[in-house]
Amino acid sequence: MADNSSVDIAIADLDELVDRLGPIIKRNGFDPKHKTVIWMLKAWLKIGVLANHTEYPRLPTGYYVMKRGPAPMAGSRIKALLRDLEGFQTVLERDKTTHGDYFKRVDDGMRDFVWDYRKHLTGISATDFESQLVSLMSMSKDQLMKETLFKMDQHA
Repeated sequence: MADNSSVDIAIADLDELVDRLGPIIKRNGFDPKHKTVIWMLKAWLKIGVLANHTEYPRLPTGYYVMKRGPAPMAGSRIKALLRDLEGFQTVLERDKTTHGDYFKRVDDGMRDFVWDYRKHLTGISATDFESQLVSLMSMSKDQLMKETLFKMDQHA
C-alpha cells in the first residue's frame, strides 16, 4: 500500500494528467511523433507507482508492446479513458483508494488505447511508435520516477 505523501503526489499528478488530456481530445488528436501518447503512458505509470505499488510499471509496459486487438467498445476510446481517469481521480481524492475497479478501468483503458492507437499507424510512424514502446518497457522504475513529467517533479 502506498504511503499518504505518495498518494497526495499521485493525486496532484493525476489532476495534471486529466487537465492536459482534455485539450488533446478537444483538438481531436495526438502529435505525429507520438510524444503526447508516450508522455501520457509514462504519466500513468508514474501515478501507478505512487498510488499502487513499486513494481507496477513492468506488467503494463509489457502489454503495451504486444500487438493485440483492443476490447470492443462503442464510441470514442480516448473519451472513455478520460472518463475513467476522472473516476479514479475522484475515488483517489475522496477515499485515497489506490486499488480496485477504478484503477483497473484506467489500466485496462490505457492498454486498449495503445492497442487501438497503433492499429491506425502505418510505415515509419508505426515503427517509430513501437520503438518508443520498447524503450518505455526497458526503462527502470527509478528512471521513470526521476523523469520530469509533471509540474511537481520540477520542484523535487
